[in-house]
Amino acid sequence: MNMEKHKSVLMIGPFPDPITGNSLSNSIIFQGLKKRGIPVDFVSTATEFSEKLGKFSFSKLFFFLKMYVYICRVFFSSVIYITPGQTFLGVIKYSPFIICSKLLGKKIVLHVHGNYIHQEYRGLSSLKKKIYHFILSFANKGIVLSPMLRNNLEPFLDESDIHVVFNFVENSILEGRPVKKFHELRIIYLSNLMTEKGIFELLDALLILKKKGIAYRARIAGNIPPNLKERVEVKLQAILDTTEYLGVIKGAAKVRLLEWGNAFVLPTYYLTEGQPISILEAMATGNIVLTTNQGGIPDIFSKRNGYFIEKRSSKDIADKLIELNMLDQGTMMSFSNTNMKHVKKFTEEKFVENVLKVINAVC
Repeated sequence: MNMEKHKSVLMIGPFPDPITGNSLSNSIIFQGLKKRGIPVDFVSTATEFSEKLGKFSFSKLFFFLKMYVYICRVFFSSVIYITPGQTFLGVIKYSPFIICSKLLGKKIVLHVHGNYIHQEYRGLSSLKKKIYHFILSFANKGIVLSPMLRNNLEPFLDESDIHVVFNFVENSILEGRPVKKFHELRIIYLSNLMTEKGIFELLDALLILKKKGIAYRARIAGNIPPNLKERVEVKLQAILDTTEYLGVIKGAAKVRLLEWGNAFVLPTYYLTEGQPISILEAMATGNIVLTTNQGGIPDIFSKRNGYFIEKRSSKDIADKLIELNMLDQGTMMSFSNTNMKHVKKFTEEKFVENVLKVINAVC
């Protein structure tokens, strides 16, 4: 069936703000479908940023109760595209939209932005497992971010209905890049400042570098959860002469940061980590990447792009940064050029087209 015959695609999931990989992805898809003349509407489920994954709170409950008033939009849409949560509660809060869509005969596409569903499902009690399976099995098609993450949907969908769509780099970042400078170690961190994203290990590693007399400059950007603000500020105070916190940045400010840096560090051990867009952005701007073997990262990153670092290890981050700092300019430039070439296939257009192929496949 041709998409033009559909009344619309309804997208249900987080949209900016706050900015996360998931909300940015939804925004890019929404704009991409509009650009292609496909009628599209959305219901944003974005809530205040928090580290409390899958935890019940009355504020979340009241927020989603208000969201359910928009369930009427399902009636006027033919394809329901949902980026659900991954915990039991994360799935349950989307269940009214999913069940209503199924009862009305709508086609459902689930796009999973992470690598936790399979773990959550295995650990649920018998009753919760049945409910979880019941809801997710209503989907007609599923999308995961990389081949390593297919197992998240395998208990619920036929193998042929699970599609891999890699993440993307925004057009503004892929456009012509200035020559990368390696005359000094310039470290950047661009993600939400969450414990499991490794922010405290990084800050401790920067203090190690300072104590060892290693010359560097660092810039850190991202949202700080309210419960971590004081702890982050204390850590930053010890390295203020070498490290700057930029707050939440986007657009041209984000591009400037990526262009300024030459070593991008993401020491993530985030439980639901999928495939961080920030890693692709860092490579697109010629940065040498230091990150962990977490989630679907190994599907987009290898030792050709930088260094794998140990999870929860400030010492290993510091050691790898010292090793990087000792490389000659030619080797650094080789890493940089390899990374910029590597990400040319991860465009916004290709990302939207691949998602659209899955949407078309349910029609």
